[in-house]
Amino acid sequence: MTHRRDAVEKRRGPRRVGPGTRLNTRLKQPPRWIAIVTGLLTIVLLASAVALIGMQMSRLSSDSAVSDETTSDETVSDTVSDSVSESPPPPVAPVAPPPPGPPPAPPPAVIAAPCLPNSTDGVTVDGSVAYCALLQGTDRFLWSLYPGEVVMPVLAFPEQDPAVVVCMEQTLRAEPDCLAYLAQPNNPGNGGI
Repeated sequence: MTHRRDAVEKRRGPRRVGPGTRLNTRLKQPPRWIAIVTGLLTIVLLASAVALIGMQMSRLSSDSAVSDETTSDETVSDTVSDSVSESPPPPVAPVAPPPPGPPPAPPPAVIAAPCLPNSTDGVTVDGSVAYCALLQGTDRFLWSLYPGEVVMPVLAFPEQDPAVVVCMEQTLRAEPDCLAYLAQPNNPGNGGI
C-alpha cells in the first residue's frame, strides 16, 4: 500500500493543502542578517561586562594600594614626630555653596481668579492660555480663557461672587467645584512688568 501511495505522489507531484497551495515541510529560516546582528550584540554586551568588571577590579586594587601607602606614611610620620614637633594640618579651604538653581515656576493661572492689570498671558494647569481681562463694569481683573473684556455674568442672587459664575461659565464646573478651584494657589501675573 505504501509503495502505491509513493507512486501516485510521484505522478501527481507534491501534496496540495487547499486550492492552489503546496505543502511545505521545511521550516523557514530567519534572514541571515538577524543572526549576524544578534551575534554582534552578544559580543558587544560580553565585552562591556568584561570591561566593567576590569574597571571595578582596578579600582578596588588602587583603593587598597592607597590604604597601604597611608599606613606606611603613618608609621614614618610617627617616627619623625618623635624627633620633630608636629605642625598643624593645613587649613581646609571653605567649600563654596552650589550655584542657585532656576527659580521655581510660578503657580498656574486659575481661571476667574484675580490677576494684576496688564499682565502678560498666563498658563493654566492643563496648558491653556489664560488672559488677564477686566470684568465688565468693575475695576477687577480676572484670568479668562478668552481675550478681551469679561462680560459680567448674570448672578443667581446679589451676594454671589461674579468670579464664581465666570469660573462656572468658562470651565464648565459646578459651583462647589469652582469654589474649591478658586481656592487653589494662583499666579497673579506680572502686572505688565
